[in-house]
Amino acid sequence: MLSDNVSHWDRCTIENHLHICYHDEYLETVSEVLEKIQKFGELTEEQKSYCAEVKRYLAKIDGNIATTYKLKFRPQKFLAVLDEIYEKFDEDREPTESISLDKGDCTIWKNFKGLTDVTSLPDIRLYSYGIKTTKTATARSKIPVSVVEVKKSVEKQFGESELLDPLTERLESTDLSSSISSLASSEDSYRKPPIEEYLMNSTSLGQHAGQLLLELHKCHKDYKNCPILTMSGMIIDGTKVLFTVLEMKKEHLKKLENNEELDEDDKAVIYYSQPFDLIYSDERSILIDNIMRLNNLEL
Repeated sequence: MLSDNVSHWDRCTIENHLHICYHDEYLETVSEVLEKIQKFGELTEEQKSYCAEVKRYLAKIDGNIATTYKLKFRPQKFLAVLDEIYEKFDEDREPTESISLDKGDCTIWKNFKGLTDVTSLPDIRLYSYGIKTTKTATARSKIPVSVVEVKKSVEKQFGESELLDPLTERLESTDLSSSISSLASSEDSYRKPPIEEYLMNSTSLGQHAGQLLLELHKCHKDYKNCPILTMSGMIIDGTKVLFTVLEMKKEHLKKLENNEELDEDDKAVIYYSQPFDLIYSDERSILIDNIMRLNNLEL
């Protein structure tokens, strides 16, 4: 039974009622995921410079060089650096100028599968806006280039010490210069957990699929005439980020819009990347570059 809010959907709901499934394994690179959507424009020199500057600021927070900086990886340290970046890159903007990150209103699909309406509210919507280093800037796209779900913490159930992941606990409680060798030996298993760990949350996956679907329905009229429609997204779990893309045939979407029965040819797929961790500079670099690439989608 479908709920009128996608936050209550689970994996079985989207697979059995909507014929939307998650791909059977993650794609190795973000590029493989993003190539499922429309054509990208290359990063401009200005964008590359912007990304490089952001990476330079964030180099203060890096698990690979923590012995040099003697940093303790508490959330407030990370947020402090983000505030510094925001002040640096926002100093030349007009005070009334809006940014390209927006939660926005609920997306509503009326008359969906016998329901009066179904609603969705992603945690974040990202829009194509461009790099505004000059006073003149083009208006942002009306189509979100990414729908983001941020998985909630369990602070009410656990104390702070129990919330810290193994790497953070080690950084907080030891002299890193003496423990770096043992940390390195377990680094791969820590940084690259099996994707099944993220797929176990049936409700989270159902909700994210619903968010992508409703945004696609809302925006598909603005797409060019093409047989395959796509909507990009991200799932954020702590400091880890997975890129996602919903790929659906236009005929499939039309059947859902007209409340028609689906058949075996109606199969939509959500592709996803392996998780990339913001704590590590090499993985963070990949995230920064590809979030910028999303800005260059030709919708």
